[in-house]
Amino acid sequence: MRGSLVPTSSFAVCDNPANYLARRLRVVDWESAVDSPRKREDVTTLEERTPTLDADGAAAGRRGSPYAELSRRIKEAGLLDRRRGYYALAIAALGGLLVAALVAFVLIGDSWWQLTVAAVLAVVFTQLGFLGHDAGHRQIFSSRRANDSVGLLSGTLLIGMSFSWWLGKHNRHHSHPNQVDADPDIGAGVLAWTPEQAASRGSVGRAFARHQGYLFFPLLLLEGLNLHVASLRAVFAFPIRLNREVLGVITIFSRRVLPPDRDLLHLLEDICSQIGQVMGRRRAERQLLEITEREQQRIGRDLHDGLCQQLAGVAYIASDLQSRLEKRSRPEAMIAARIAELSGESIEHP
Repeated sequence: MRGSLVPTSSFAVCDNPANYLARRLRVVDWESAVDSPRKREDVTTLEERTPTLDADGAAAGRRGSPYAELSRRIKEAGLLDRRRGYYALAIAALGGLLVAALVAFVLIGDSWWQLTVAAVLAVVFTQLGFLGHDAGHRQIFSSRRANDSVGLLSGTLLIGMSFSWWLGKHNRHHSHPNQVDADPDIGAGVLAWTPEQAASRGSVGRAFARHQGYLFFPLLLLEGLNLHVASLRAVFAFPIRLNREVLGVITIFSRRVLPPDRDLLHLLEDICSQIGQVMGRRRAERQLLEITEREQQRIGRDLHDGLCQQLAGVAYIASDLQSRLEKRSRPEAMIAARIAELSGESIEHP
């Protein structure tokens, strides 16, 4: 659901989300949200049957959670049905536009026409962000793994924003909408969401808060950079070292920005040190095996190059001796022939 911009001077925080949702259901443009006439009739019936909620969020004349009642009626109206055809077309269109823009970027080269490519990529990346948003809400596929794959591809890989961090943050926002100290989207930051946040600032910060409604849309130009920085803050890495050599890096991702914890940092440093020792021992074992194999090959070559030459000489002498002994009809010729035969076999199969 898209939120509306509340005037910043009022610092209004919705204390009854159920009443707020019921009011929104009565003013929403159903024609743009429903595809078929049948669903329009269902929505009209839904609007007429929306319960009136008292100050405590309880339905007048009806027991049970108003959220459950509203959720049931919204589902019956088909407003939460997955639009698989739309998402298939959107994914294909965005993929094609992204490839076309990258090809144009390469072909155009050093030219002011690259500004046109930048504008196209800006639109594509923004739509990829919306696609990741819908994937985070499990709206594209029924499978969680498939939705996470789309979110990681569109958010983390293509946009460069941590999908895991954003998903945790966004889920907390929907679990505690507009609740101070629980909703991360109204936490202390550039904008002031409560009178306490504005009062805790200096004179310049309070002046900014008084006019932040006019600065909201210009600040959106920096939102992409803010998401990238926040994604990096939710990630920290530790090198795996062996003496002064870096053998690898352990990267840890968090769904939220965590405050510094020295004990945790020291623990991870010790873990990386132990992993480095294990990796060092395994590398030494592999090196020892490689050295042993090389030495065996060298000894084999030395035996082949040295001993085989001597065996070839022995075989030649034994053959010559056999010929001379056969001319004299000596029985020792058989022994000389056997020596020549064995020498030849040794040369062929060292």
